Amino acid sequence: MPALLDRRAVTVDLEGTDPPDMRIPPGRSDETGSVPRCVRSCDSIGPVVANQLVLQAALGRTSGTVTNFLEQLVGEGIDAYASQHEPIGVQGANELQVQEGEQVLYRAATLRGHISGRSYVYAQSVIVLSRLPTRFGRRLETSIDPIGRILDEMGIDVTRQDFVEAEESVVSRLWNLDVSVGDCLLTRRYRIDSDQSPLMVITEWFLPTLTPFLALA
Repeated sequence: MPALLDRRAVTVDLEGTDPPDMRIPPGRSDETGSVPRCVRSCDSIGPVVANQLVLQAALGRTSGTVTNFLEQLVGEGIDAYASQHEPIGVQGANELQVQEGEQVLYRAATLRGHISGRSYVYAQSVIVLSRLPTRFGRRLETSIDPIGRILDEMGIDVTRQDFVEAEESVVSRLWNLDVSVGDCLLTRRYRIDSDQSPLMVITEWFLPTLTPFLALA
C-alpha cells in the first residue's frame, strides 16, 4: 500500500519537551528515566535479550491496557506527558479505514511514574477522534491521563489487533521512522478497535527503566 497520511519530518527530543503546564512537578526526579533522542527501532543486545523475552511474555499474559500493566508492574500510578498533539490529514486507504481528507490526531507521549517521574514507555499514536466521544478528546488534550485510563474510565470496550513485528504499519509511516529510541527493551505496534471499528494505531517503546521490575513480572 502507498503512504497514506500527510508526511512530516518529525524529530522528537524527549528531554525537556513537555508543555509548560505538563512538566514534572518540583521534587520529582527523571534522572534514571530520561529518554534518548527518538528515532527508529530498539538497539537491544546482549543481556537485554533475556529481559525482552520476560517483558514480551508478561505483556502476552495481559489483556488489559499498557497503563494498567505498567501500574501493576512498577507499583505506582502512570501519567502521560505529550510532546506532540496535533491533527493531520488522511491521503488514502489505511488500516484505520479513514476516508481521504478526514482529520485524525497524531500524538507522541511519554508514560512516566507519578511518584518517581521515571519514563517507562514512549508511545506514538494516530487516533480517529471522530469515532470517540467528544469528552475523550478533550480529556486527552487537557489532562495527563494515559489513553488506557481514559478508555477504561469512560467504559469504552476495546480489543487489540497486534501487527506482525516485521510488518510495517502504513499509518506508522506518518512519523518517518528513520531512527531509533536508543536502547529499549521492546517495541510493539497494534491497533485498538471498538465494536469492530478501528480507533487508533499505537507504537510503543518499553524503556530500560523497567528492567528492575521484570523479576516480578
